[in-house]
Amino acid sequence: MPLALRITAARLRHHPFLRIEDLVGQLRDETARLDHLQDEDRSLTSVFDLSYQDLPVAEQDLFRSLGLIPGLDFDAYAAANLTGTDNRTADHLLESLLDHNLLIQQTPGRYRFHDLIRLYARTLGEIDPAKDRDSALDRLLDYYQRTAQSADHHLARVTRPGRPAATQEPTAAPELLDRASVLAWLRTERANLLGALAHAAADGQAARVIGLTAALAAFLHQEGPWPQAAALHLAAATTAHDFGDRLGEANAIWELGRIRLMAGDYSASVGLQERALAIYREIGDRLGEANALCDLGRVCHLTGDISAAVGLHEPALVIYRDIGDRLGEANALADLARASYLTGDYLVAAGLQEQALEIFQSLGNRLGEANVLWELGRVKLVGGDYPAAVDLVDRSLIIYQALENRLGEANALSDLGRARYLTGDYPVAVGFQERSLVIYQDLGNRLGEANALGDLGLVRRATGDFAASSSLHERALVIFQSIGSRLGEANALGDLGRAWHGAGDFSSAATLQEQALAIYRELGDRHGEADVLNNTGALVADTVGPHEALVPYRQALHLAREVDSPMDEARSLEGIGRCMARIGDREAAIAGISEAAEIYQRIGAPEAVAAKAFLATL
Repeated sequence: MPLALRITAARLRHHPFLRIEDLVGQLRDETARLDHLQDEDRSLTSVFDLSYQDLPVAEQDLFRSLGLIPGLDFDAYAAANLTGTDNRTADHLLESLLDHNLLIQQTPGRYRFHDLIRLYARTLGEIDPAKDRDSALDRLLDYYQRTAQSADHHLARVTRPGRPAATQEPTAAPELLDRASVLAWLRTERANLLGALAHAAADGQAARVIGLTAALAAFLHQEGPWPQAAALHLAAATTAHDFGDRLGEANAIWELGRIRLMAGDYSASVGLQERALAIYREIGDRLGEANALCDLGRVCHLTGDISAAVGLHEPALVIYRDIGDRLGEANALADLARASYLTGDYLVAAGLQEQALEIFQSLGNRLGEANVLWELGRVKLVGGDYPAAVDLVDRSLIIYQALENRLGEANALSDLGRARYLTGDYPVAVGFQERSLVIYQDLGNRLGEANALGDLGLVRRATGDFAASSSLHERALVIFQSIGSRLGEANALGDLGRAWHGAGDFSSAATLQEQALAIYRELGDRHGEADVLNNTGALVADTVGPHEALVPYRQALHLAREVDSPMDEARSLEGIGRCMARIGDREAAIAGISEAAEIYQRIGAPEAVAAKAFLATL
């Protein structure tokens, strides 16, 4: 580099009419960069020639071949496959090149070129026959694709239809025995894998584009960024369509639909999954059909159409059982459990989750096990059993962190924060929610980001910071509306209404509660309806009077008992008791507040303190 700079400076000095802008333009052209790095007395290429000519023949051959690598750095496995030799020989040759200062080593076992030396190696490589260069690069790309396919088996949450694309057996490959080693390899080789994919696309290698993209799908789904993953799956779908690979096209469209779902673009996800479903049915692929049905059901979950979700998950479950796909069966059971949970049938939800958990554990599927533990924790959370909820979610968090699954980690942190909020431990709740928010934002998970913002807003309202609470709920509302999450929109409207109620803006609060109630009733979400009715009761009591507030409170109490939500039940009873106290019916007030305080105490809710204090005054 110092020599290159001196040569460049000399050219500027000897050519007064050569502007810096012109020189930069020349140097941007990689194919001619080395030609511009010479003057009358010195040449960078001649300096490199001296080092290259001192190398033994085997090192010279490897040096030229390394210029073919599409990524930035490489290891002995890549070098071995590039040259068709074994790992030990490749390692020895790389160390020799390092000793000759033709390679750089920044971490043990990984090597890279200086940019200018890479250009020199590529220039030298052009002397080799095109057939030899193509064979070397094919061996390297086969190694990347075959190893990525092996890695995918450890990460995939579902069984993918079809067999992996056939590739040549690598001459050397690392042992990827568990999820940790798989993630370490994929993260290290990410730039090379994407470089290999870009090369295959530019070279018109359709089968490799389809196969390598599929092999990276689970990794990209977990690690993101999702916009990049979406672009790759779209390119693979287009390539498969043009190539006449109907199964490959359906798989790529299905994967793209899953990414759109994760990113919160529900409308696009539905359209893609329906396209994939149509192709799977056309070609008679039942596994693909079941996968697409499940993902369509998940969109229905998130948009609040629970009956439609059940109608999609049940036939998917039948297919999985028919074809003997135990992993798919466990996922479908977990999805059906989620539907039961959302309709308030917690007993059925727990039973389905336990069935799913048993299958995941029998398969040794730690990620599936963590997901079920997390879902069971959510059921316990809504059911008011906070200690059990924290225990289950804690167990899921340990597994997610061990698996380095960032989305699962964020979900678990979010629910731990919610549990801490419900038990009044606000500082710890904020810590959990802020950690989850950072991960959701890193991943580009808009739905998770909105939920975390909403949960932070709840904590701020509980601590009396109504302005901050309103701001957080407004940000969440914008995201929910932008991604089409009707359930999320209703939650944000109701929570924003409570914040504005606390701030004294009763008119706006009433409007928001009405909007939230309408959406909950439209979606058939009785739990949400009970929550809003309790909010409405509190607002009516403060603005119209206690007699009128009894109507929404009693409606909420009826719904809370129907869906077995102790927190909503206690809020209704407390509201009724306080209204009765204002009316002057002391006996009824004591009865209501006593029952509410008992429930609060049983579930560990912080509201127990205020309820007991008011009971003492009565």
